[in-house]
Amino acid sequence: ETIEVGLIDFQWMGWGLASTDVAHHLCASVSAECLEGEGERKLLDWYHTHLMAALVEYGVAQDQEAASSLLSRQQLRDQVGSAILDMGRLVLAYQFSRANFGKEALNRNAYNKDLRSAVWLVARVDALLKGAHTH
Repeated sequence: ETIEVGLIDFQWMGWGLASTDVAHHLCASVSAECLEGEGERKLLDWYHTHLMAALVEYGVAQDQEAASSLLSRQQLRDQVGSAILDMGRLVLAYQFSRANFGKEALNRNAYNKDLRSAVWLVARVDALLKGAHTH
């Protein structure tokens, strides 16, 4: 059995929301089929559940309730939404001009190689911007 290994070259590191990395992963590495409909919400719920368990396991919080007080499910969703907007800003302003839809290597930056992923990102940014007017 062959094991594939990949290295991540972070171009920028600094203080910020961890949800920025979650949003980048969703936009760059998760197929649109997994995000459409309730997919994004289900993935974020799964992530939140496991993050809360890890916070308890490693002593950051005493129990699930205490862990959730550090980052509620809704806070995670809101922060990921903001990070997706920021990702959309970067992609729409800079990276779509270099898009190569149909490229075989979909394991990175799917938003500029897979048309369905690009459409998902644009639609998600549009929905987030429209939602911003209601708050």
